Amino acid sequence: KNIGGKLKCVLLDNIGHCYEPKASSVDAELVRMICSPCITPVPKGPLSGSVRVPGSKSVSNRVLPMAVLGKGECRIRGLLTSDDTQRCMEALTLLHEEGEGAFEWADNGNELVVKGSGGRLRVPSDELYLGNSGTSARFLTGVSTVVDKPGGKIVVTGNNRMKVRPIKDMVDAFTKHGCSIKYLEGEGCPPIEIETKGLPAGTLEMSAQISSQYVSGVLIAAPLAKGPLSLQLLEDKAISEPYIEMTVGMMKQFGVSVSKPKSNRYDITNTGYTNPPTYEVEADASAATYPLAIAAITGGKVTCEAVGTGSTQGDAQFCFLLEKMGCTVQQGADSTTVQGPAAGSLRGLGVFDMESMTDAFMTAAVLAAVAKGTTRITGVANQRVKECNRIQVMQTELSKCGVKCSETEDGIEIEGAGGVSSLRGAVIHCHDDH
Repeated sequence: KNIGGKLKCVLLDNIGHCYEPKASSVDAELVRMICSPCITPVPKGPLSGSVRVPGSKSVSNRVLPMAVLGKGECRIRGLLTSDDTQRCMEALTLLHEEGEGAFEWADNGNELVVKGSGGRLRVPSDELYLGNSGTSARFLTGVSTVVDKPGGKIVVTGNNRMKVRPIKDMVDAFTKHGCSIKYLEGEGCPPIEIETKGLPAGTLEMSAQISSQYVSGVLIAAPLAKGPLSLQLLEDKAISEPYIEMTVGMMKQFGVSVSKPKSNRYDITNTGYTNPPTYEVEADASAATYPLAIAAITGGKVTCEAVGTGSTQGDAQFCFLLEKMGCTVQQGADSTTVQGPAAGSLRGLGVFDMESMTDAFMTAAVLAAVAKGTTRITGVANQRVKECNRIQVMQTELSKCGVKCSETEDGIEIEGAGGVSSLRGAVIHCHDDH
């Protein structure tokens, strides 16, 4: 039945069960590209258009545990479909008393119906394997501490990279607060084993200089503690605060108010979550940096829909970095448009602190490589302990193209080439990352 360059393809969502009621007709060339080990981009003139990027991973991996912990049903639209969110959902089905009944897809897969547990979680029958999803590992470590089933144990683990990613500050904080957690392999990294005796009330003290995900993990768990919980940071402020503000804002939508009497203290009552009937996941502001960067490099005009001033994500501010480099920017409540300058005329950033939008630093580094002048990106030291050592990787991969760059203590310094003509092609290794 394969006719004229079209292939009949069937997608499975489980062994022996099709995702769709019948086979789809798909271009053979598209299938070939998807199955290719690599792709070769072909340089072209100004690229313009309008695009809606997929849902935010940061929002998706927060809304899933909140909805599972909450009371009532919640219909989530725009959820990101990715390995990270899939791992998060698999782990949550192990914790939910109804297992796979916790989730049901509706509206042809456009809507995820979550049946809230009301905070009633079980000891899982298997370990929580989270691949290389750092957000899921930190958030579900927090969630696991609220399981109150004396005598039970929960193992949080992941792939080989996850087993060298730090979680020590978070584990130390929970342990000092009365939780029982031990490392099963290397000190300070997953896999960890958590005894299911509930999360005590009181004041939990923690360092938050390596990852803001530690803070969000504690905050997400706090409404299910045995009493009111206060999170006291050991520093004056946490790194990447916009991500913490995102967590606090989402908790409010699920009926939990977090007060912040000081810049480094959060007070949370143990009222539990109440699910809103519906929740819309906004588009991923980090993913939006890529098409906007295409406009900047090629001199085109690109609009990203569903990413604007109303976004809860720090990376929504990336467009103003582009403005500093010479682009024309328009940002409304729910869209962002960037008009790039003439190809080859981007300006370097000088010294630029990206601590408030760390995930976008890789896109900025690529732009800096083809800009005029030197750019030194600071405030992104924590990117060394992400899905890969992102600072080292950017230095390695950009150097393959002839870019002069070097690692610094908290970032990277790049000497711009003033355009792409003086750079060379290369085979780029993506390191299973952005």
